[in-house]
Amino acid sequence: VKPAAAFRSLLRTAPSLPRHPGTWSRRTPPSSLSPGLQLHIPVHHHPTSLSAASATEAEAKREKRAPPSFINGPLRRAAMKLHTRDQAKEGEQPAQTPFTKWAPGLADFMQFLVDSKHVFETLERCVNETAELKALRGSGLERTAALDRDVRYLLELDPSLSVPPVGQPGRAYAELLLSKLDEGIPVFMNHYYNTYFAHSAGGRMIGRRMCDTLLGGHLLHFYRWEQPDTHTATENHHHHEQGHHASGSGSGDRSVIEGLLAGVREKIDRMALSWTEEEKQKCIDETPNAFRYGGGLLSHLAKPPKESAGEAV
Repeated sequence: VKPAAAFRSLLRTAPSLPRHPGTWSRRTPPSSLSPGLQLHIPVHHHPTSLSAASATEAEAKREKRAPPSFINGPLRRAAMKLHTRDQAKEGEQPAQTPFTKWAPGLADFMQFLVDSKHVFETLERCVNETAELKALRGSGLERTAALDRDVRYLLELDPSLSVPPVGQPGRAYAELLLSKLDEGIPVFMNHYYNTYFAHSAGGRMIGRRMCDTLLGGHLLHFYRWEQPDTHTATENHHHHEQGHHASGSGSGDRSVIEGLLAGVREKIDRMALSWTEEEKQKCIDETPNAFRYGGGLLSHLAKPPKESAGEAV
């Protein structure tokens, strides 16, 4: 129930209050009040309450007139169609091997993190060097610093590991991002949206699974979020924590990431208001590319269980 409607209902259903002999009525001239009596105006008759209700109604009307969200509308619908039927009810793709059946090794996880870092670095560089994308800087969704910490953590965890060169999936996606930015902001923004928003949803679920199976429950910083203004204050804490086993589901991040996504969603919607219908369609049509190249990064993790002599180990 909207606040204004609830307030109007309260006015209609509130019982009549018995009038105190000394209670002021709008029909009672001030001169008739007994000396020393305190003025009493029932709350539900307070003029400022009515003004607040009117303001709430006006705000609700403004919200109704707001243009539909490009992100939550056509762009999201295009993305959901490319999900499998077991991932989302709107999915139109056949089911594939679920990530719960993936069995990568620690070196595979390292390669995935290295490739992901290369892609997120490219996204951040594009945003930081493009004037039209200034509003997206410092959004709190940035992942490069978190991935730096996670790569160092894996090296400390297993000294036999080394940092591999960026793999073909990471190089290919980074090159594509640069070329799409040259094509125009709307096309590039499809990749920005799908990369960051997918990582906060399905990517986070996959990451938790990998951390549980490969790291004994240590949740990497790649799968944690914090408010941008707290990043500097907690940098030293995060750096210190890398050498220690830190378990946790990251469930406390849910409200944080939802707030960050809402802020970015609003900025992209505002940006899309200036796009032509042709530019919006180009953005939507780029969705298959975002899924194909983003899925390429996950190929490092989508490994079947190792088999020996025809039997699963």
